[in-house]
Amino acid sequence: VISQSISSIKKFHENYIQYRTTCEVLKHEKYLYLYNVEPYDNEKEPIKLLVSRVESIISNENINWQTMRQDIKEEERC
Repeated sequence: VISQSISSIKKFHENYIQYRTTCEVLKHEKYLYLYNVEPYDNEKEPIKLLVSRVESIISNENINWQTMRQDIKEEERC
């Protein structure tokens, strides 16, 4: 029981770190766009690039989250 609790806390911590990392990456992307710096500076339609890059970041986060959930389920089976 204690080891499961510790494992749960560890997973929560890992999840939080991943969430914060994604949040900071999205903020960084926002500022690149707002200040019109590379890679947005030479784009005819920078909003399209922003959407594409943000969607990619979100997609990666979803994949990471699903992988973590699968890992937790596998650990619970053991």
